[in-house]
Amino acid sequence: MKDLLQSNAVADRKVFAEIMAKAYEVSTVGFAGTIFGAKLISGDTAFLTSSINNALDANFADTTRGVNQSAYNLMAIGFMGYWASAKFTPVPFAPAMTATVKGPVVTVPGSPTPLGGNLFYSFVLGNAEAHLNAICMSLLAFQKTITGTISGTSSSGTAISLPWIGII
Repeated sequence: MKDLLQSNAVADRKVFAEIMAKAYEVSTVGFAGTIFGAKLISGDTAFLTSSINNALDANFADTTRGVNQSAYNLMAIGFMGYWASAKFTPVPFAPAMTATVKGPVVTVPGSPTPLGGNLFYSFVLGNAEAHLNAICMSLLAFQKTITGTISGTSSSGTAISLPWIGII
């Protein structure tokens, strides 16, 4: 993305949205996961792409040029949507569980605040490297706000649901 931003080779907002969503997918699938060891298999990249594109369109239509951050809040919702239906690899047996029944499941797909403001900030930096670094740092901080559960049974047959917080 850095080369494309520096050369201004991405003039089409839709193409930029596709590249940004794909870059996020490539950086998370197989790498990001829960504290219980499950890795991300898939997120909703189509929703993320659509949200980024809509946010860029809204930003382009904003004649105040920088006063209105609502477009970036829309983009933040796209990142939440990416995680809302996330699929993970099977989890190794968690402590106190004899069988995994369901999990991990995302229950809260992150918080749009302060992500929307951080995305706004990253887009007004004017320097490709600073822009990408700010986006990466913002998304890493955002992933710490994602929460969920992993459910299973104990050796006595009691249902157990263990909460988790943060994608690592």
